[in-house]
Amino acid sequence: MATPSAETRYTPATIGPDEAIRLAQRKQLPSHTEPHGPGIRELAGMYAGLAGQAVQLARVWALSAFGRARNGAMRGYSGASVQKREHPVRALAIIAGAAFAAGAASRIWRSRTI
Repeated sequence: MATPSAETRYTPATIGPDEAIRLAQRKQLPSHTEPHGPGIRELAGMYAGLAGQAVQLARVWALSAFGRARNGAMRGYSGASVQKREHPVRALAIIAGAAFAAGAASRIWRSRTI
């Protein structure tokens, strides 16, 4: 008993030549001239637009962070100025302590690099 070939095994006997041509055309890849979906240029344009939006958002976030940092620095500077005016001895003690710590650290560093 002979087995049917792969070409005829899955095709019903009632399909005519016109139906077979239509089935074959549906299984083909669309040509590049058919407007079935976005092409490479449209996709590139879409991604370029998204990249532009991302750059704009990053710019806004960076400017916001810069503004917050500037405001924090100004508050810190004004707070230090107020503390210096209200407690001058404490400010001098902090400066002297920082200078002493820096001097001790530099002396230890110099003694180890012979």
